[in-house]
Parts: sequence; structure tokens; C-alpha cells
Amino acid sequence: MPGNSTPRCELKATNVQVQALSIDQIKVNRRNARTHSDKQIRQIANSIAAFGFTNPLLVTEDGTLLAGEGRYRAAQRLGVAKVPVIVLAGLSPARQRALAIADNKIAENAGWDRERLAIEIPELAGLLETEGLDVSILGFEPVEIDQLVTDFEANAADPEDGIDPTWLQDRAVSKPGDLWVLGDHRLLCGDARSAADIARVMAHRRADMAFLDPPPTTCTSAAWWVGAGPSTPSSPWRAARCRLRITCASSGFV
Repeated sequence: MPGNSTPRCELKATNVQVQALSIDQIKVNRRNARTHSDKQIRQIANSIAAFGFTNPLLVTEDGTLLAGEGRYRAAQRLGVAKVPVIVLAGLSPARQRALAIADNKIAENAGWDRERLAIEIPELAGLLETEGLDVSILGFEPVEIDQLVTDFEANAADPEDGIDPTWLQDRAVSKPGDLWVLGDHRLLCGDARSAADIARVMAHRRADMAFLDPPPTTCTSAAWWVGAGPSTPSSPWRAARCRLRITCASSGFV
């Protein structure tokens, strides 16, 4: 069926050879629609430094890049003189342009076994530390790792967040909108996401300093505590980090 069938073709035996090419001989493809942020280039550069250049660039006979611009720019940042390339000869201009898109897009269509990943990354964290590497070399953001681990924990809820049913039987002392003035301190029962609530608790003054811990209900996983010093995943500091808190300090009141 069109769109779902795999084209039948006869694969010809080819001599695909990886060769070292001077980085100055490589030409950037002006048609390339793939973008790379500075942050991603740094991640690729860190990966190359840690693991080596494991994925050759794909170039045409005249050295124009078909795939691997991110690795090319990372190599430039690292000051690499020669990079591994595979020269793809004999492709028509249409096939060259198609490959430049397909090489990126098809890779995006893959997914993750998130449950397996939630086991693998924390296990890797300690192993990487013994080799002088940080878990960030994997390319995942801290909040992504935290969310993975939290999603698949046997009990992802923070015990500190548990509500004793008997508490609900008592008369509420404070309700949303109540502002408590405690000497130099102000405490508002409100929503930290509300600009109006923030303005009210701050008496429409600008804070000199703010201590924020977003996003809410996100705990820091053990993978990001490796090598973090005296504070460990079981310490009171971790429990504190599992709750949203916003503290604003201003000259006059806290």
C-alpha cells in the first residue's frame, strides 16, 4: 500500500570506506534545514571528547556535507584538524538532498523505553563518576532524569506531602487570599504562579533576592546527587527540594 510498504530493491555491494579528511576541505551544505543550538554543539563536543569521533560525516565527492553538520561544528570547536568521513559517490542531486533530510528525520522517529531508561541512567551515574565523567554526557537535562526516575519509582510520592485525613476534620484557620503580617514578615495563602498574588505579598515592591525551586512536586533524583558533597538523596536537603517554595527577600521585610 502506498505510504506503508517498503520499497523492494536490490542492494549492490559497495566499498564504504571511512577516511580522514581535513576539516578545511569540508563544505557546509547551504540547503541544510537542520539547526543546531550552541548548547547542542557543546554537548556533541563533550561527547566526542569523551568517546571519540564514533560517527563519520557523510559528504559528497566534492566534500559537501550531507549529514553530520553538528559533529562538524563540534569538531571545529575542539580544534580537530582531520575528521572521519564517508564519501557517498554516485548519488543524484535529488537523492543527496533527500538523504540530508531523511538522515535526521528518520532518527527522530525512534522512541525510548522510558522504564528501562529510568533504571539505566541512575546505574550509569556512579559508573561514570569513577571514570571522571558527569551524567550530563548522556545529553539529558536534570529535570528529564528526575521525571523519569519519579515516574517509575515504586512510591514516587514524597512522604512529607502526605495528608492526615484527620486534618480535614479541623476548622480551616486560613483560606486562599488571607495575608498574614508577622512583624517584618508577610505570608500569603495564595498561588505562587499568580502575578497578582506575588504583587500583593510583596506589597507591590521589587524583591532584592528570590529563592526559587521550580518545577513543583519534582524531586531531585539520586543520579544528580552523585558527587554533590555532604547532601545525599536521603538527607533533609533532598526532602526540602521536593516541595515548591518561593522566598522573596526585600529590604524591609522577608
